[in-house]
Amino acid sequence: MNARAIGLIALLFVVLPALSTDAAAPEVCLLVDTVISRPADDLGPVWSPDGSRIAFVGHDEGNPEVYVYDLSARYTQPVNVSNSPEDDYAPLWSPDGRYLVFRHRQVNYAWQPVQPIIVDLTSGNHLPVTTEFLSIRNMQWTPDSQSLLYATNRGVYRYALGSGETRTLWQLPGYASIFFGVVASQNGRRALITPHEQTAIIIDTESGQTSAALDGLGPGFSTSWSPDGNRLAFLDAGFPNPIHLDTYDISSGRRAELMQVEGGWIPLIAWSPDGRLAWTESHQDTDTNEIVTRVMISDHHEAAGRELLTIRHSLRQLAWSPTRDQLAFVTYAGVYVIDVPSGVSHEFIQGIGYVTRIDWSHDGDYLAAHIFAPQQNAVRPSVAITHIAHGGLSLLAGNFFMHGWSPVENRLLVTGSGRETDVMMLTPCTP
Repeated sequence: MNARAIGLIALLFVVLPALSTDAAAPEVCLLVDTVISRPADDLGPVWSPDGSRIAFVGHDEGNPEVYVYDLSARYTQPVNVSNSPEDDYAPLWSPDGRYLVFRHRQVNYAWQPVQPIIVDLTSGNHLPVTTEFLSIRNMQWTPDSQSLLYATNRGVYRYALGSGETRTLWQLPGYASIFFGVVASQNGRRALITPHEQTAIIIDTESGQTSAALDGLGPGFSTSWSPDGNRLAFLDAGFPNPIHLDTYDISSGRRAELMQVEGGWIPLIAWSPDGRLAWTESHQDTDTNEIVTRVMISDHHEAAGRELLTIRHSLRQLAWSPTRDQLAFVTYAGVYVIDVPSGVSHEFIQGIGYVTRIDWSHDGDYLAAHIFAPQQNAVRPSVAITHIAHGGLSLLAGNFFMHGWSPVENRLLVTGSGRETDVMMLTPCTP
């Protein structure tokens, strides 16, 4: 860690008392390690699947380039893996960590067409996914790392690394120009396509065959795939009401209604790792004008939900613990965790500032929050970490951005911005 970084941490690292109901809860101890310092305009570090490397967009050559840094080879320089005089950005790791796909553009404007390029990190070879520059909307690897799914403004396609061939899975007919949405399952096996004012369809991403057609969905409607990709939860919304929360089972072809809401809305849907569904139902109290939200859960994808709790707040994020029967949610300035079997909730973070996002550690022991907190007559991004069992809290205050936990260990990737960007690891420790 360089001297500037040490001074920065000493001034801005704050340990707060525990906010849980346990009065004897210890504080969260953190080891703060600056792994590299970069130019201030570097962007978006992302973990490799095994947690050994990070990829980010750097500007050493003057234009955006994709770099990879090996965390096990400390004090070495990041490697430029895109090597282009033009712009390269938005790196996406393959599940096996061997490949990165990034977007390449010839003109430095945000909405310019791009060319997806895959780099083999073993050989250094570049594999252009397309021969032309397109309006790429989203990309996703298949679990075996051998194919890339991508959507343009014309259709949905699958590129095979072995053969270099591209298969059209779905495409707009003729020269039709309509807006459509695409949401692929987490395992990449299926994709929901929602054309504007047309019947939504579910396709198999290997064969391109349509496995289901669903009425009542449109682009922008809330949808969520179960972790195994076999079930879909979605909103079927009339205008202006009622709103229906439905699920669809791919194997049985059954569509079930879990909830119907009159005079309210269903803003959040979240599947648990074991396939249960949680959601929020909100309405405005006509007497007080406050937003009242119920957190609901269905233990079976075709069963009506049961209420976990009611809170007089608008919620913005539902996040299941990866290992425990717990559900976290965010209010404007608070982070809460519900014990699902008992329905008891605890407030872990409150009053620091506006909470924008939360993220569980891989083992569910810690919860991190990205917060915009008032500091010295300004509002600055900060990072807070709380221990779920003990309720202690630590705050890294200043100008810090959270980029997610390591997929394999309790290390949180954070950048601190100033004249330079410090890429740091926050590791919880025993006080």
